[in-house]
Amino acid sequence: MLQHAQMSHAFQSTATGGRTYQISKLPELDYAVNVNVFRDILELDDEDEQYFTRSLVCDFFALTHRTFTEMDACLESQDVKQLWSKARYLRGPSATLGIYKVELSCARIEQMTAVADTFQTEGESRTTLCNSTRILLDQAKQHFAEAENALRRFYGME
Repeated sequence: MLQHAQMSHAFQSTATGGRTYQISKLPELDYAVNVNVFRDILELDDEDEQYFTRSLVCDFFALTHRTFTEMDACLESQDVKQLWSKARYLRGPSATLGIYKVELSCARIEQMTAVADTFQTEGESRTTLCNSTRILLDQAKQHFAEAENALRRFYGME
């Protein structure tokens, strides 16, 4: 395993749609991805291939799009319990891949909806809660878009 100073200059070439994969590109992800966590995930790839992590990331993209759609439906129906469940569900893979802004947004949604469920919020209070949660969900979607774009560039999937 290369030390951090060596790793930033290391070049590991792998075929991905005619592009090469460079460890030195990790700092470019820093605004959207925790590169320390993501670097650990990259360790799971074979030395000459990045198919495993690329597959994980693509699966995460699909999962996130689907979960956001489900969370939108929960907000429409004001189903706070399911919204909590969906936020908790998405938080795990976000943390695993280092998509920290989505993870934090999901944690906030979890906290807000857990309190509402505990106090069995109804009527106008539930509507206010859902409106506030909509703001957090929209932020999570923006953070996800940033991470998705950064990772697509990283893997040459633009």
